[in-house]
Amino acid sequence: MVQVGERVIDHISLSVQREFEGFTFHSITGFQDIAVTTITDDTDSFLYSTYLSDYGMPMSPGEFSDPDEDWGIVYEGERVFSQEFRLNSPEGAPVEWVAGLSYFRSRYDMDRTQESNYSPSLNGHYDTTITSQTLAVFGDISAPVSDRLTFSAGLRAARDRQTFDTTYVSNGAPGTVPGHRQSGSFEDDYVTGRVAVDWRWNDEWMSYASISRGYASGGFERYSLNAYMGLDTPPFRPSTSWAYELGTKAELLDGRLSLSGALFYNDVADGQLTAFDAATMSFAFDNQDYRSYGAELEFRAELTPHVALRGGVGWTRTRLVDVPNGVTTGAMNGNRVPNMPELTASLGLDLRYPLGRGEAIASLDGRCCRSQRRSEQPPFPFGSGNAFNLGGAERVKAVHEGNADVDFGGLAVRVT
Repeated sequence: MVQVGERVIDHISLSVQREFEGFTFHSITGFQDIAVTTITDDTDSFLYSTYLSDYGMPMSPGEFSDPDEDWGIVYEGERVFSQEFRLNSPEGAPVEWVAGLSYFRSRYDMDRTQESNYSPSLNGHYDTTITSQTLAVFGDISAPVSDRLTFSAGLRAARDRQTFDTTYVSNGAPGTVPGHRQSGSFEDDYVTGRVAVDWRWNDEWMSYASISRGYASGGFERYSLNAYMGLDTPPFRPSTSWAYELGTKAELLDGRLSLSGALFYNDVADGQLTAFDAATMSFAFDNQDYRSYGAELEFRAELTPHVALRGGVGWTRTRLVDVPNGVTTGAMNGNRVPNMPELTASLGLDLRYPLGRGEAIASLDGRCCRSQRRSEQPPFPFGSGNAFNLGGAERVKAVHEGNADVDFGGLAVRVT
């Protein structure tokens, strides 16, 4: 079987801005269409045979060498619409403020077919649709307390709603039910916010401290993990967090060199984690508390008027806390949260080229991690975190002067 991994993203955005006496109005509209195709040859003779032998079921590697018996075909699609209306204080106002309303809607569809002689959970056809919506109001204000001290605060109130529909049809594999259907919904109201102070030492250096309250929505996972047994998949709970940060920033050499450093501590309740069950080759979602703390250093240097180099390093430590007795995922107090690397490093290059009344922008980025930064939703917390490298190139974007930006799949044109 030929293996395929393909992702196609189309997007368009419209930004409209108009200045009024006393405030500026800004509207941002976005749409994305994402299509992912994955075809896998899942044969693994030595892994499967060795694993089953360890569990007292010795089998020859030849039992797992037929690609017609272990494969998967997955088609995924997502359409995302977002709209934000925002009012800002006039540029240069002594007290800066912003207030707005935002709406987000996503429809995700997955058509997945698998066949395997290793585990019942890897067999059958799944047709899944998840629709998510968020409506929010927000505001933020920043006011000087003195010539050097500034106080800022922000608040966001939101309502989330998610619907979930899935249909499972067995391929007749032993250990599976003929079929299963599940429909459900999840909704929640919540408030997040932050407060911060910053102290400006001089025109180049400033320090800050902040406290923020975070929230990660609950909902349904897309794989319908219990369907092959004829059981509904329960939604995972929302996650909340308190984040504390202390840092310093500098703008040197007339703004051509930017430096920043920060210390942080995160206290996460009901963190949305995922466990892997090797016996059934299946995943289970779990909510567990954890803590993380660490440090970061970042820089950006303009090498020429058209070329800028940027990068950073980070160090993070994590641990699970308050794990209840009797959990079946293997979580234990004091265990680290894998997939949150202890060490990270990044390096990027920004290129700008004059283009008519504006400029074209291209970015290249590389990242190296050992053992996920301050992520509060690590996908595989109970496995081992291996070192890996990521490299990528961001889209090219063209920017022109005017009052409205239109972004067509990577080309942005500002309409006057």
